[in-house]
Amino acid sequence: MIQHPAILSLLVSSVIISLMILYAGWHGLRIVRSWDLASGSEKQLRLERTTYLISTILGYSLFFQILSLFLYIFTADYLHGQFVGAMCAAGSLNANGFGYPVLILKIVTCLFAGAWLIINHADGKGYDIFFLSKGKGGYLFAGVSTLTFVIAIASLISFISLYIYALPTHHCPFCILQKEYGYVGYPLYATLLGAGICGLGVGALMPARKRQSLARTVMLFQRKLAAIALVLYLLFTLIVAYQMAFSALEF
Repeated sequence: MIQHPAILSLLVSSVIISLMILYAGWHGLRIVRSWDLASGSEKQLRLERTTYLISTILGYSLFFQILSLFLYIFTADYLHGQFVGAMCAAGSLNANGFGYPVLILKIVTCLFAGAWLIINHADGKGYDIFFLSKGKGGYLFAGVSTLTFVIAIASLISFISLYIYALPTHHCPFCILQKEYGYVGYPLYATLLGAGICGLGVGALMPARKRQSLARTVMLFQRKLAAIALVLYLLFTLIVAYQMAFSALEF
């Protein structure tokens, strides 16, 4: 089974991403130890050029890490026929004790990878590459957005899925990814993850609000992220409302 193309893709991509992050981390440590923005030496110029390389490597690595979450879930769902009694990805992930811990780890890394990409994008707009101070409001929005993400996932499993399956006892969070249900799980999870990442990004950018080179840029960027998060949560709500309104389930 390990020779299955999807599994090989996950393994190879994980190894490549890990090596790229280790490479970036090693050079990042060297940069932190030797960084001196006031210096005009050749060493400092090399370090400044290296930051762009490291930023690019990490950007691609974390973007692929986000995509790997969807590949992981798709692979688990696709391979359920290989396990006796498995009806969907839930059975595949239960095949051993690593399935669900890896899934949770991938979801967490997906959220934080997205937040880092947002921070890095904003950081590139400033000339001094350095975050200071604290602001107000953004942390609250990030906290509420994260809480909304958790509640939405719990609601999807506990009662929303019942309307999608039209069965009062079916709570599986993976069967909604299958063709029989119009692959509705993909837009549901995509909107939730996107909203969660944007919400975290708003809070993650708060330390840069009082930095002169980033103040206006960050404020405008935060507003865009907050708007995107709200729109994505609204899309999730509309999809759920449609599924519940036209469900064949009757209580």
